[in-house]
Amino acid sequence: AIDPKYLSHPDDIAAFMDGWKKLRSVYEKEPFKSMGAQVVEYAQFDTDEQFAKYMVQNYAMTIYHPIGTCKMGNLAKDKMAVTSERCKVRGFCNLRVADASIAPDLVAGNTQAMCYVIGCKAAQMILQDWQR
Repeated sequence: AIDPKYLSHPDDIAAFMDGWKKLRSVYEKEPFKSMGAQVVEYAQFDTDEQFAKYMVQNYAMTIYHPIGTCKMGNLAKDKMAVTSERCKVRGFCNLRVADASIAPDLVAGNTQAMCYVIGCKAAQMILQDWQR
């Protein structure tokens, strides 16, 4: 699992609290008040850190598609590569990775189509390797 460590640094908490205060000022304007908009109040917390922790634990989520966590490359030349160009995992005989983690960069759209292509190509390579 990937832990993005949201608000784990004091600078992150300071930036979050600055943004939260600006958001509150917007929600306190008449157009939002007239619609009944409410903001979770942080006065119930003793510190900004407690409030930030509460928000992360209850509301934070990742909306991006993590990719590239399992670098593909030439295993003989690239010490950082986890998989070969044929999706084989370093140090294993019959283990392959065929998902978004081997992609070098994020695509402009959703990653689902990219994953289909990676899976299809990996299936072709597995069949080729088994026919040898």
